[in-house]
Amino acid sequence: MSHQVKHIEMEPDRMGNHVNANGLAVFELTVGKDGRIANAKAISGHPLALPLLTGAMDKWQFKPLVRNETARQVCGRLKVRFSIVENLSKVEVVGP
Repeated sequence: MSHQVKHIEMEPDRMGNHVNANGLAVFELTVGKDGRIANAKAISGHPLALPLLTGAMDKWQFKPLVRNETARQVCGRLKVRFSIVENLSKVEVVGP
């Protein structure tokens, strides 16, 4: 699924918290026919980063899976590497 990513971003923590965290997060995702995330469940990751990542998922865009000229829904796991330092965030897909 990682080669399907078009765009991924994460909003900074607007609550004024100074979160300094980095690492890997793993999610089980259902990506709809339009490439948008229909459902997501956090499997692992830093507890302060998971709400920020989950909240940003409505902006994540994937290339739709097309089989026999028909877009299909897809399910799978996605690993992302994140870094949040003083409200500057960075997210990178590292593997399906």
